[in-house]
Amino acid sequence: MAGDVEGLKAVLSTLYSGLVGADVLGRAYAAEALSKIPARGRQNLPELVYEAFCVLLLDQFVAVHTAAVRALGQISLPDNLKPRAAFALFKLVSVYSESKDNDDFLIDCIDELSRHIDHLPNPDKLREFLCHATLKAQPLYVRSEVRSLIHSLKQCDDFPLVVAHVLPQYADNMNQHYDESNLVAAMTPEGVRKHRARLFEVGKGLAEPAMWLATLIADALYRAGARDEAADLLEHMANLFGSTVKDQSRALFVGFPLLAYRMEQALDAGDNAAWARFAEEWDEAVTLQKAIMDDRRARDSRSRFPFSH
Repeated sequence: MAGDVEGLKAVLSTLYSGLVGADVLGRAYAAEALSKIPARGRQNLPELVYEAFCVLLLDQFVAVHTAAVRALGQISLPDNLKPRAAFALFKLVSVYSESKDNDDFLIDCIDELSRHIDHLPNPDKLREFLCHATLKAQPLYVRSEVRSLIHSLKQCDDFPLVVAHVLPQYADNMNQHYDESNLVAAMTPEGVRKHRARLFEVGKGLAEPAMWLATLIADALYRAGARDEAADLLEHMANLFGSTVKDQSRALFVGFPLLAYRMEQALDAGDNAAWARFAEEWDEAVTLQKAIMDDRRARDSRSRFPFSH
C-alpha cells in the first residue's frame, strides 16, 4: 500500500503517530513497519519521519530500541542523520557490552555500527572498540554475523582476537570451510604478529579436535613472519599423534610444512648440516607417505567384491 505516493499518504499519519506515540509496543511496531515500506515508498517520506525513527534507537525500552536497530538494517537514512544513528549505536554497544544478557542483540548493534562507522570521528579507534566489544558476546552469536564482521573489521589489528574467539565454533564443521578460511585469511600480518601468543594458544587447543583449523593458524603465523610460533604449533600437533595408520597420515599432514619451515630456517642461518638432515627427513616422509597410500589402495581393492552376473 505504501509503495506509491497515494498509498504513502494514507499510512503516513498513522506511521508517524506510532513512532512518536506514548505506547511502547506502538513505537516498536512503527519502527518495524517503517522497514517494511518498499524502498520506492521510503524515498518519498519526509525527513521528519526519519528523525522520529532515530530517536527510537535510544529509547529507554528494550523492545523499542531493539526493533529500531533491527529495522535500521533494512532502511537507508538521509545522510545528515547517519551520524546521529551511528552515535546511538555506539551508546548501545557500550551499554550491552557490559551486560551479561542479549548477546545476540549486542552483535546486531556491533554489526550495524560497523556499517556506519565512517560517520563518526576516528573510525580506526572505533574498530578496535568493536573488536573488543565482540569478545563480550558468546562465540555462537559472533559466528552468526561473521561474514559481515570480516568485511567491516578485518583491517583492524585487533581482529585476530575476534578470530581466536570464534574459530573454535567451527571445530565440528564437516561441510565447506568457506567462513573459517576467510576468517583466518582476513587477519592483517601486523595483527597476527601483535596477537601471535593468543593465536598460538588457540591453535594448540584446536590441534586435536580440528587439526585443519590449527594448520590454518600455523600458516597465518608463518606468512605474517611469526615463524617460530608457526613451527612450534606444528611440532605440538605432530607430537599428538600415535602410531596408527590414521595417526601417521595426520602426522605427515603437519610434518611436511614443519620440515619446510625448518629447512628454510636452516637455509637462512647458513646451517648446511641441519638443512641436509631435514632434507633427509623429508625424503623419509615422502617414502612413508607413498607406503601409506599404497597400503590404502591395496585395502580398498580388497574391500571391493565382484558383482555376480
